[in-house]
Amino acid sequence: MEEAKSSDHVPPAHLERSLEHILFASRWMLAPLYAGLGVVLLLVVFTFFDELWHAISDLRSATEAKLVVSALSLVDVVLLANLVLMVMLSGYENVVSRLDVATGDRPSWLRKLDTSGLKLKLFGSLIAISGIQVLRQFMDLQQALDSATLESRRSVLVYMLATHLTFVFTGVLIALSDRLAHGGRSAGTGSGAH
Repeated sequence: MEEAKSSDHVPPAHLERSLEHILFASRWMLAPLYAGLGVVLLLVVFTFFDELWHAISDLRSATEAKLVVSALSLVDVVLLANLVLMVMLSGYENVVSRLDVATGDRPSWLRKLDTSGLKLKLFGSLIAISGIQVLRQFMDLQQALDSATLESRRSVLVYMLATHLTFVFTGVLIALSDRLAHGGRSAGTGSGAH
């Protein structure tokens, strides 16, 4: 008798299938977001060439410290571009649909990077970008003209260093928890982590 009652509450199979199709198709709502990241990548490319132009323009009057800061700024922008590209391509492939592109031109990391691996790459990139920002701030200490400016920049450096160390600590915790969750295997490398 209980079996008959429980089957009365089950929705019709065609209604359930329709709902599942709608839910599954809703993943395509994310496609414009990933396309928007393509626009962000274009903005990052413009920023890179703007920074490069400024570095070339100031080359004659640049000190060694200023040249190092300019180089770090360019590396920072490249790391940001890599981060945007990884999130855009692997996010689309993992969540929306497989990318149907020529296999010869397909980056090897794309087929290996799942959401867990992407999370680790994201934190790795954030740590690298943060480290460059801290190093840039440290290099700027040399340009402080008076003690008030020097003290102000030192306090900013302390906060930036604390933020950087927080990123490092969080990244290590995420990597450890990911490793524990996957039974000691490295996540995000295609070794059963899908």
